[in-house]
Amino acid sequence: MVVTTGPERGKVFELEGELVHIGRAPGNQIVLEDPGLADHQATILHKNGRYAIFRPDESDVEVDGSEIPSEQWVWLPLEAKLQFGRRTSCQFYYEPLTESVTPPPATRLTSSRKSSAAKSAQSTGGESGDSTSVAVKAPPMPPGVGATANEDSDDEDSSPARSQNGKSRRSERKKKKKRKKNVARFITDQGGPMVELGADGHLPELALQDGPGKKSKRDKPKGSSPVLLYSVLGLSMAACLAMLLIDPTPTAVPETSKASARRELVRFYGMPDDEITRRKKEMKSNPKARWPWPSNKKPVGLMGDGVPAGWQKDLRSARIARTRRDYAAERACYRRVLDQLNAEDHDLHFGLTGNMDADADLKKHVSIAISR
Repeated sequence: MVVTTGPERGKVFELEGELVHIGRAPGNQIVLEDPGLADHQATILHKNGRYAIFRPDESDVEVDGSEIPSEQWVWLPLEAKLQFGRRTSCQFYYEPLTESVTPPPATRLTSSRKSSAAKSAQSTGGESGDSTSVAVKAPPMPPGVGATANEDSDDEDSSPARSQNGKSRRSERKKKKKRKKNVARFITDQGGPMVELGADGHLPELALQDGPGKKSKRDKPKGSSPVLLYSVLGLSMAACLAMLLIDPTPTAVPETSKASARRELVRFYGMPDDEITRRKKEMKSNPKARWPWPSNKKPVGLMGDGVPAGWQKDLRSARIARTRRDYAAERACYRRVLDQLNAEDHDLHFGLTGNMDADADLKKHVSIAISR
């Protein structure tokens, strides 16, 4: 990948490994010193001899002048122009390895094989004009394919013994078809069966009775238990109350709000103070300029001494896990951030981010991002 325009113009990067992250942060495999790019601008994947590109929600990536959809993998052609942001553009080249295959030696057909191949082609309805080209490229046909069928038919028509044997076999087959099968059945006086079969196809079982006054235990009716009746009645009443008080239809969060929440979380990643000041001046000079998230609010600075805090590292790790489609790791990172927000050891007036309103926004967006 060759950088054609931008601050890194003229640099050449080789895409090594299965995943290559591109962006402004030093943790990426390819670091581009362009202030207009995001910390994580794009990811390129090498899989099954092909390359695919992925962009997060907050970044702008174009392939051959067309903006690719966010949060989706897009296959790259062998040669393409990649545009990262407004200033940086790169030229992508990929030459797949091709293995040279030596063709098998050409074989000639003898005159007898050519005649048999022509006969078989006519019998199958093939065209005779293409027989020479097919015979050179394809392996030769077995000798006598077309002649065997004709010879067999001629032998059957010429030999009277075989025809007589064929007639005798046909007559035997007709006799076998005419034979009736003997099936056992019940003989009745009225034309119906004397004993009817059960539903399972078997005869009914017969049992002897000991005496006229004795009844088996099976004939005794079972008494209903009052405890069972009361328990069933209580369960039914509880189910009715649950249906009245509880809404059975859970409120599902749409995917659009989840994507916007993930884009909003970018402003909590931690931006240096000088970068925030520079971007504020640009926004004052250009009224149309905006922060790269939907709410256009002020970003949160680095909470440590020039380095991201622990919860800011968890937010960044969640973004990287999503690009790898490791959704379990993404949810685990977001839950760690929620645990820190709900903890009581931080300052009650400044919160986790230094501002209680920012804490409330962070908690809301993280909850939406991990919702089902």
